[in-house]
Amino acid sequence: MGTSIDHFHEKLLLLRDRVNTDHGRRLAEARHQVMVGFLRQFDAECDGSA
Repeated sequence: MGTSIDHFHEKLLLLRDRVNTDHGRRLAEARHQVMVGFLRQFDAECDGSA
């Protein structure tokens, strides 16, 4: 069983590439960037560099 963070990498970060409409792709890209930012911040906090 993986962690919640693994779920981001295994599924959530892949959703952006599966969206079919132009509007949906724009929304997906924005949400993807939010997730990437969250993961960077999370990693920094775990490493003690935040």
